[in-house]
Amino acid sequence: MKGTLRKLRRLGLLGGIVLAASLPAAAASIPITGNITTSTTWTADNEYLLETVIYVTNGATLTIEPGTVVRGWPDSMTPGTNDPGTLVITRGSKINALGTGLKPIVFTNIDDDNIGSNPGSFPYDSPEDALSVTGTWGGLILLGRTYVANNTTTGPNASREVQIEGL
Repeated sequence: MKGTLRKLRRLGLLGGIVLAASLPAAAASIPITGNITTSTTWTADNEYLLETVIYVTNGATLTIEPGTVVRGWPDSMTPGTNDPGTLVITRGSKINALGTGLKPIVFTNIDDDNIGSNPGSFPYDSPEDALSVTGTWGGLILLGRTYVANNTTTGPNASREVQIEGL
């Protein structure tokens, strides 16, 4: 009897080890605190945390693999600063981010837990509740070359530039 119990315990332990080995590893959280000035790839086995406004500059290309999660922190609340976690692709730089239906690239805030197979907790548990969540990060901004028609009485002006709202 003792031999049988010992075998069952060993099998139970072995089963736990096999189960643990078959579970996907938790994504590492990679804080992003500085501008991206050389071509870089963000991989799906990590989560990227935008701690402030991050600019892709200098003609660099940011490649983001399918299934990658990018999270933005809210504004630091330092008086006079507007620095929420934001990804800004500047003129002449590029973003290559091709998610798929099975492996979408997710851009969201730091608190959103409705990712992958996790159903999320309030307010991320339903689209209706999530609509109430605003201003929690800066988003993804693509800067290009086009006309600015805001506050121009004679029409678009090719030489006019404006600031990014909120930054």
